[in-house]
Amino acid sequence: MLITHAKIYTMSNVGLIEDGFIFVKDGTIEKIGSMALCPKISDFKGAVIDIKSMNLFPGFIDSSTTMGNTCLDDQDQIFKESKSDLIAPHLRVLDSVNLKDPSFKEALFSGVTTVIIFPFSTRLISGQILACKTFGKKIDNMIINSSASVKINLKKVIGSNSNIFLLGIIRESLLKAKKYIEDKEFAISNLDRCETPTYDIKHESLVRVLEREVPALIDAETREEIFAAIRIAKEFSMKIVLVNPLDISLVTDEVLSENVAVLCSPFCVRNDRHKTSDSFSKIPGFLNKMKIPTAITSNHPKFPSNFLTLAASVAVNAGMDWLEAIKSITIYAAKINGISDHVGSIEENKDADFVVFEKDPLDIFQKPKLVVCNGEKILDNL
Repeated sequence: MLITHAKIYTMSNVGLIEDGFIFVKDGTIEKIGSMALCPKISDFKGAVIDIKSMNLFPGFIDSSTTMGNTCLDDQDQIFKESKSDLIAPHLRVLDSVNLKDPSFKEALFSGVTTVIIFPFSTRLISGQILACKTFGKKIDNMIINSSASVKINLKKVIGSNSNIFLLGIIRESLLKAKKYIEDKEFAISNLDRCETPTYDIKHESLVRVLEREVPALIDAETREEIFAAIRIAKEFSMKIVLVNPLDISLVTDEVLSENVAVLCSPFCVRNDRHKTSDSFSKIPGFLNKMKIPTAITSNHPKFPSNFLTLAASVAVNAGMDWLEAIKSITIYAAKINGISDHVGSIEENKDADFVVFEKDPLDIFQKPKLVVCNGEKILDNL
C-alpha cells in the first residue's frame, strides 16, 4: 500500500510533513517522507491511495477502557472473603475479553486503533492490563502487550474506616513479592547451597512492577489517595501512573518530584469527595502545561471509546493546546503505556496504524475518511 499527498502529523521528531507519502509493507511502515522522495507511482504494483492533502494522524490510543472485559466480580462478596482474594495480580484481562463487544468496532471506525483494557476495580490489586488493537478476529493476534502493567485500587480505600487495614494488605503483598525476588536472586547466585523459592504466581506477577520494567496503574482520585499512591511508589521504588486523579491540582509539586504520569478524562463527574474547585475538563491542559506526562482517555464504559476525540476536544475547549491534545491520544499515550515501539507515531518500522480526516479530527462533526490498522484498510470514505 502506498499513501500519497498526505499532510502527515507524524507525532515524532520529524514533525509535520506537508505533502508526504507512506509506504506500507507487511503491516508496518516501510518508508515515509516528502513526495519529492516518493517511489515512482507508475512502477508501484500495490494499492495506491491519494489522500489529496487531507490530514493523516497515527491511530488513536484510548488508555483507559474496560472494553470487552467480561470478568465483573462481586466487590462486596470479595471483601467478605479472605484477604488473599483482594490481591490478584496474576489474573489477566486477556483471558476475559469478548470480541463480540460492539465497542471494538465503534472505536475502530472512529480512528481508535489501540486500547488499554483494565480489569474492573473490585480488588485492591486487580490484575494484568492488556494493550491491544481494536481490529482482529482473534484476541491473541491483536495483542501488543498482554501484561502492560498491573492495577492497584486506592479509590475509596483512603478515608474509609478500614483504610489502614486495606493499605496494609497492599503493602504486605508488595513486601512479600520483594522478598520473593530477593530470595530467588540469592538462590540463583548460590545454587550450591540454596534452593530457589517455591514458585508463587502472584509474586511473579509483581516482579516486573517492582523491577520498574512496567508501571503500576493506580486508581487515586482525592488528595489523600494521591499522597498514598506516591508514598507506596517511593517505598517500593515503583514507576506509577495515576488514573483520574481529580484532586491533582492540589498536589502538583509532589507529582512533579516523583515523575508521575497521568491518565485522565475530562468527562469525570464531581462529587463531595473532591476538594478541587477547578472544572475537570481543565485538568488535561493544566497537567500538560505543568509538563506532567498526560494521556487523555474516554473514561470507557461511562463514555465509549469512540468519544475519545470528543474528550480531546473538550480539553482543548478548556484551554489545552490543540497539538498537545492530539499527542495525548497518540504518542504520549503510547509512551506512558510502554508501547511506543509499536504505535503512537508515524515512523518507519512501526505498525501501520493511521487515520485520515478531511479537516480537524477534534471537530465533533468530522468523521474519519480512512482508517488503516496493521496495514489493512478498515474504512474508506475518500
